[in-house]
Amino acid sequence: MTDTPDEAPQQDFSVALVNTDKGRLNETASHELTELLKAVRETNKPGSITITLKITPDKGSGGERVVVAGSVTTKKPAFDPRTSIFFLDEDGGMHRNDPRQHELFEQESNAR
Repeated sequence: MTDTPDEAPQQDFSVALVNTDKGRLNETASHELTELLKAVRETNKPGSITITLKITPDKGSGGERVVVAGSVTTKKPAFDPRTSIFFLDEDGGMHRNDPRQHELFEQESNAR
């Protein structure tokens, strides 16, 4: 009895992952997953990893052979950029201290 398309056994994805590019695809995916997990832990933000298998019929094989190329794409979360607050003067200049507020104590000059 032959298998119909609905009854055909499923291909195990992990076998393709481990065997593509002599196992390098799996090694790369494992490394990227480890780095992604570290980044998620450090930033407390989500990230993602995508494994792509491009499967192309091998020329001249009549569909009996395929060429499999794999790639791994990782979107690591980033830390929020650090910010600074500035005050603007009438001319649009930026200052760390409010230019409209007088100093309570005048700073001593080092010039003698």
